[in-house]
Amino acid sequence: MTQWNSTMLSQIDHLLHHRFGLEQFRSPQREIILGVLAGQSQLAILPTGSGKSLCYQLPSLMLPHPTVVVSPLVALMKDQVDGLAETQIRAHALVGSLSREEQQQIFQDWAEHRVPLIYLAPERLSHPEVLEGLKHHLKISLLVVDEAHCISEWGHDFRPDYRRIREFRELAGNPPILALTATASPRVRRDIGYQLGSPKSPLIYHESSIDRANIRLGVQVTVSEREQKQRVLDAVLKNDRPTIVYAGTRRRTEEWARWLTTVVSRPIAVYHAGLPHSVRRSVQEEFGQQTLAIVVATTAFGMGINRRDVGLVLHVAVPESIAAYYQEVGRAGRDGSPAQARMIVRYHDIEQREFQLKGTTPDYSAISRLVTAAGNFPLQRLVRWELDEEDQLGLIVLAALHEMQMVTIGGRTGHVVAVTRHVDFDRTVAETIGKRLQQQHQYRQEQFRLMKTYIFGQDCRRVQVGQYFGQSLEPGAVDCCDNCGEQPAFHSQVTNPNWSAVAQLRRWRREKAELAHVSPYIVLSDQAVHSLAFALPQTLEDLQLCPGIGPVKRERYGRELLEILRPFASSAAMTSEPSQILQTPKTVAMQMFREGFPIAEVEKRVARSRGTVMEYLQEWVQTRDPDEWSSYVQRLLSTDTYRQILSAFQSLGTERLRPVYEALSGTVSYDALRVARAVFDRGLKFPPVS
Repeated sequence: MTQWNSTMLSQIDHLLHHRFGLEQFRSPQREIILGVLAGQSQLAILPTGSGKSLCYQLPSLMLPHPTVVVSPLVALMKDQVDGLAETQIRAHALVGSLSREEQQQIFQDWAEHRVPLIYLAPERLSHPEVLEGLKHHLKISLLVVDEAHCISEWGHDFRPDYRRIREFRELAGNPPILALTATASPRVRRDIGYQLGSPKSPLIYHESSIDRANIRLGVQVTVSEREQKQRVLDAVLKNDRPTIVYAGTRRRTEEWARWLTTVVSRPIAVYHAGLPHSVRRSVQEEFGQQTLAIVVATTAFGMGINRRDVGLVLHVAVPESIAAYYQEVGRAGRDGSPAQARMIVRYHDIEQREFQLKGTTPDYSAISRLVTAAGNFPLQRLVRWELDEEDQLGLIVLAALHEMQMVTIGGRTGHVVAVTRHVDFDRTVAETIGKRLQQQHQYRQEQFRLMKTYIFGQDCRRVQVGQYFGQSLEPGAVDCCDNCGEQPAFHSQVTNPNWSAVAQLRRWRREKAELAHVSPYIVLSDQAVHSLAFALPQTLEDLQLCPGIGPVKRERYGRELLEILRPFASSAAMTSEPSQILQTPKTVAMQMFREGFPIAEVEKRVARSRGTVMEYLQEWVQTRDPDEWSSYVQRLLSTDTYRQILSAFQSLGTERLRPVYEALSGTVSYDALRVARAVFDRGLKFPPVS
């Protein structure tokens, strides 16, 4: 090792200890920093909480010109700038909300290298003053692309503005680049390399294990919203640490927050992109300062949130991909302490998400309309094009035209984009863009299919995540995930449905849907189709063991379904195939209830806790005909006891059982209250049959 290298290493260690207050580097931070100082361009995929920021913040103090960091969120940039100020390191965030004087001061500090770090939002990459400055007096030693997965059209958070980074870099004299992200599938990784590297100068690749061994993974799929809410409430009450609840849409975010406020006494806030900036900023600050316990949010919340002690990340909506899901999961347990990531969703949510995805194929007429509008702009003249408020398609079409070198995007302010057209368009332009967007749509469908496989898969969830990201991970300890540790009590000997039966059921479902003028999933869900083709039931009693087949569907379609499945069931019997009736703990428990076994015996047989067995019993009461469960419930719940509970329900409601329990002076167990609620919510008299 040369003396120069020894000096450099000593300086690096000195900065680590005395400027950043850290004892040692994590792998591969030192290697990345040395690569930066050697002028190498790199891509680093490091899990959330692994110290990505240090990889550019530390060497920025040793470089001759400022480091420019492209970051997708204004709040994230401001947090970084504030955090650096605590370590007496100056940095600026060049954002649109600054006054003219403040922006001029940043440009002056940049030109004179008074600050080592300049943060830029991606839409500022084509700001005229930035571009003009790069041509003359603004220098860059290192270009950092944070959340680099945003550059990939195959990623879960594609930002069209990120596609202008290559042009920005060329104008800046091709400084070394450091691309950083926590999650990238192999395809996204290749796209990042293509967008930011070159055949002559490919990105040097660093990857740490994506495994977050301190986070326990779990998924629960419920049949009703009531069951979902109960499980969510249980999860929140059992966790006394900071919690993030991801609810999908703005509307559902507000609905979940309102409900949680009524059942949980801890401070709760809502976060989504539809709220005023001041409100979102306040929520971020309060959560970071530990005055907020729970945030219910869309995916807009979490990137760059500087809170390391989050104990629970809870998804009540289905993520669009494993990559998106794991990005959000990574916001738990950043302090290294045990944490949980739980997904609690309804079958209906999964079916609806799949239906929406199938129905959102690219609108060729909209693409053609946007291309025609751009094609009518005067040649070589700057035009300010105002898009609709949330016209993501318009931005994507413009990004494609820009990459095809047909237009130049001069900058964006809100929904107004500066565009210069360079060539005439022909009719093939819209077709080319349409085909490209169709490929992206098919890719999103495949990503959701993998998400469903993860949800319903019985293999270790940690192993499944590793396979998605191209890494070989081993199952962790007993608390690794809900599929590890104690194995399920019952396993079917058949791992796949009868695919011929699936095809036949789908044809029947389509015909029924066309006659009723409804979507096929309304007639029968995919989950129900697969469970039928897996179980091949031969009687109405067998039919009701299949998830997704409730009393109404059994009554309406039961005999038709059995007729469809009879040839396949007979074929299985003739070939001596094992019985395919679903043997899960839930179905076995329901069969034992039907046969009159005491709850203690059911617990022992299915190897599940009392609480879980009671949930099976409630579902049995909620979804089956009263003549099936009436006698069993009457042995647990006398008519007089039910009348007392009924009176309490009528005055106190059924949302929370504690007030009812206290009103009855603790004389009725919670188990009895839960069963009574299941009866009460069905609007049945008790005893329900004469």
